[in-house]
Amino acid sequence: MEYAFQKDKFQNPANSYWICVEQHYSQPWNASAAILYYWGRQFSVRAGDKGHRLVKEIRTTAQEFGVDSQPHFDTVDHSN
Repeated sequence: MEYAFQKDKFQNPANSYWICVEQHYSQPWNASAAILYYWGRQFSVRAGDKGHRLVKEIRTTAQEFGVDSQPHFDTVDHSN
């Protein structure tokens, strides 16, 4: 797993964060399996010889959305 530091777009260090941008998984594959379920989706696979592996490469791109604003409160005197 590889992480990257994402600086806050408004230069506030308290809002900066680390995000996992790349992941690599390699695991043994059951040679008699005919279906793979991944994130609720079904995929047909061909039965293979021993030694086959399931390899997953995952890349994440982060984009920060925000508004540079500050709260402002006015008090109103309703006693008059």
